[in-house]
Amino acid sequence: MNIFGYPIWVVALVCFGVFCASFMDAIGGGGGIISLPTYLLAGLPMHFALGTNKLSSCIGTVASTVRYVKNGYVDWLLGVPSIVLALVGAHLGTRLHLAMDEQYLKLVLLFVLPVIAVISFEKERPSGRAQAPE
Repeated sequence: MNIFGYPIWVVALVCFGVFCASFMDAIGGGGGIISLPTYLLAGLPMHFALGTNKLSSCIGTVASTVRYVKNGYVDWLLGVPSIVLALVGAHLGTRLHLAMDEQYLKLVLLFVLPVIAVISFEKERPSGRAQAPE
């Protein structure tokens, strides 16, 4: 049985991978470490996999941002320049990404993803114990 031309096991793999990535993002970030390889295992071309990964990341970021704005947690003096710089960086990054050959992109990700995974898992986490006041 196929769904949109993909075997059911591929659709199930992507759904499970995206669920795990979303769960990881909700806990502490870094869900792309799971979702990007999932998209590649499903057979998406590298540029499509990166674009799909960024789209799902942006949806989560927009939802979180709306919640922060509604609760009044946004420092607009800092936020507006940050938004502008983020959009400029996203545009330049996308142009660079699209200019690269798929083979080179795979090699870059082969080295970058494990480094990011190690950094994500080695972040200093609170111990859960109360600390004495200084």
